[in-house]
Amino acid sequence: MDIDQMIIFFRWMLTINLCIFFFSVVMSIVMKNFMVSVQKKLFDIETESLKLSLYDFLGLYKILIIVFNLVPYIALMLVP
Repeated sequence: MDIDQMIIFFRWMLTINLCIFFFSVVMSIVMKNFMVSVQKKLFDIETESLKLSLYDFLGLYKILIIVFNLVPYIALMLVP
């Protein structure tokens, strides 16, 4: 696999992960009440701890996207 193919691979991987991330953010905003009711029925979690868990998950996912998708993509773009 040459550098051009790797650049294309990381670009698509970054695009797909960003789409999943933004979809998750939008769904967590739009369907907040539905998500809380389902999670309460399944796991008997308080609303505040569920919101905190969702915030932690989205933050961790964003960091993982940056570390494993964005940084390698930028590094490959800088290689002459």
